[in-house]
Amino acid sequence: MRKIKKLLICLLFLMSAILLISCQDKKLTSEKYDKNSSTPLIIDGEIIEDVGKIESEMIKNDEILDYIILEDYTIFETVENNSLKIEVKDMQIREFIFNSEKELPDYIKSIIEENPYLVYFNCKITNISGIDREDEVYNATLVDSEGHEYLGSFVNDSGFIVQLNNDESIDGHITFNIPDIENKLSSIEFKIDGEDLKIDLPTN
Repeated sequence: MRKIKKLLICLLFLMSAILLISCQDKKLTSEKYDKNSSTPLIIDGEIIEDVGKIESEMIKNDEILDYIILEDYTIFETVENNSLKIEVKDMQIREFIFNSEKELPDYIKSIIEENPYLVYFNCKITNISGIDREDEVYNATLVDSEGHEYLGSFVNDSGFIVQLNNDESIDGHITFNIPDIENKLSSIEFKIDGEDLKIDLPTN
């Protein structure tokens, strides 16, 4: 009888270990960087060559939640002091091109028409704590690597837009304070290039 109990306990531990490894594999797959991408993985201005090492560190580090590779930008999201920070590499002034797939709100069109050269970041908030807020505008700040701040707007359904004073590229991050959006919220959902990304926020 004791042998059977020991055997059952061993089987239970074995199944738990297999389940844990399976969950980790799924998480690693969801965060896997496309090594064939022409865009390098850049964190804090440093090009990361050992991507596998970064993936394992990302799983262990609760502050780094996820990263997405775009054609022109490398970004990752962190939650810091109840603020959502989106790191952006090489944001350049470029002429804003209207998205033919979606009609933009009139007030966004007027902003673009008055300021034809804007930095446009194609990251859209689709949901805040389960509440849909279309066409909402949130104040945000783009901070470059030298600490210069550029005020802009994080437009819920149209991405982040900000005007710079020169044509140089910007290494920096976009930050907006979560309490400015809602006093109590548990998560923010983004849509980046058609992919949904949900960020769970720490509770105080």
